[in-house]
Order: sequence, then structure tokens, then C-alpha cells
Amino acid sequence: MKSEPLYKAGKITRVHGVKGQLSISLHEPELFKDYMFEVLFINPGGGPVPFFVSSFSFSLNKNILLVQLEGIEDKASASAFVLKEVFMQPSDLPEPDEKHFYAQEVIGYLVSDLVAGELGRVKEVMDLPMQQIFLIMKDDKEILIPAVEGILLKIDRNLKTILLKAPDGLLDIYLTPGPDEEEE
Repeated sequence: MKSEPLYKAGKITRVHGVKGQLSISLHEPELFKDYMFEVLFINPGGGPVPFFVSSFSFSLNKNILLVQLEGIEDKASASAFVLKEVFMQPSDLPEPDEKHFYAQEVIGYLVSDLVAGELGRVKEVMDLPMQQIFLIMKDDKEILIPAVEGILLKIDRNLKTILLKAPDGLLDIYLTPGPDEEEE
């Protein structure tokens, strides 16, 4: 039986305090604001290992999760986890609504703009410091669109589609033929 791949939830950025709390930057923090963290997987080297969470607090405005792991009780032992990726089992993830998503789930979804129509399929969700970006393939062109509230209108998981409203002029950069592409 093949197990489902783990979901990459975030990255440990630093140790917080003398008792070894870990500060985790989450990739989709909005999805976890009401979530109860019980088990996290961390790859200390050699593959992800489950760690039980003894306590946690969440700061949505900073997109930071502070966790205390069982068995990690001081700054020295916690420092070995800094810059390590944090994973979760997909079956443990909270259910997102129609405007939120997990980066891994939307790969291959068909993206349409409210004005321009069908754009192409999501090839990648780029995780930049300030926001996520959809990398969409239309024929052999790449289109980059911020995957943020206000632009993202609806995700239909049954149809595997995303509806968005790109900022004025953004799609022109990608869809208007350049001088070397125009027909003679």
C-alpha cells in the first residue's frame, strides 16, 4: 500500500525563548488559524519524523506558528530544527473554503479570468516571501498571477478550476504579442 505524500506546511525559522519553542512560517497560514496542531513531521535528516505538539500559539498577523514539541525542552535541542521543513499528513489538513487552497492541490487546475477567459493550467505555485504566485501555462507562454484575496474569486475542486480577476493591465503583459511575435 502506497502512502500519500506529506504536505509541506512551512519552515522552522528560529527558536523562540529558552524552553525550545519553534517559530514556524506557514505556507498557507489563513487555513490554519482555527486548527488544532497535534502532530507535525520534521525532516531532521533521513526523512520526515513525527513529533507530538504539547502546546502552540498562532499569530495570524505575522503568519507564525509557535510550537512546543514533546521531548524538546531547551534552546540547544530546538536549534537543531531551525531551517527544517515542516510537513503534515494530508488527511490531517483542515478543509479549505472556495477562496483558499493548498499549493499542491491546485497543480493542473484550469485557470480562467473573469474578463479574459481561459488562461491555462497551473504549473506551479511559487511561494514568495510576500505572497504566492500562480505560474500558469498558456500554450508555451508562462503567466504569473498573484494568488491572493481580491484576485482569487473561486476554486472549484470538483471541476478542478480556478476563477480569478487579474489586475487591470497584468494579462496584457503576457497575452499581447510582442514585436518579434507579430505576424508580418
